[in-house]
Amino acid sequence: MKWFTHKAVAVAGALAVGAHVGALVAVLVGSVLPDMIDTAVAHGNKRVWRRIHRQTSHWFGWYVLLILLGLMLPLQEITADFLRMVNVSFPGISRRALSEALSNDLLVWLGIGGLVHVLLDALTPMRVPLFPFGGSRRFGISLVSTGSWQEYAFLILAVGAIAMQFRQARSVFETVLHALF
Repeated sequence: MKWFTHKAVAVAGALAVGAHVGALVAVLVGSVLPDMIDTAVAHGNKRVWRRIHRQTSHWFGWYVLLILLGLMLPLQEITADFLRMVNVSFPGISRRALSEALSNDLLVWLGIGGLVHVLLDALTPMRVPLFPFGGSRRFGISLVSTGSWQEYAFLILAVGAIAMQFRQARSVFETVLHALF
């Protein structure tokens, strides 16, 4: 899927559950993180990128692990201790507020964004790896091809379904549907 689809579905889902601004940024970054990893590893070499794309970086387990770490690690205390140790401060922002902003919640949302990316890519013919390191076993269904009209139809339906969680968005979505059909 295209980056726009990954970002739109992840952010719409996060908005639907009432995510705060920091969480929206984290889920946005997470929603393109697997492709960003592939791009960084390939160092701009298209041939390398094509060989490694949708391999290890697209294994769902990494993102489940991020979510679990975010839920289990005491990151808020670790961050507060680190800020105290290096004596970092920002004008107008307390260390406590800063450590809360850099807390577990952002790691969870980063993982959710990555998981959304992997699940969306599992809907394409290339699918995603079943195991993290090698092997040809992949999982998914061939529902939409990247960049096709089916992807854009899927995007409209997915974001529309998520938007139905908002009363105001429901009337806008219904108006768009009536205009199209």
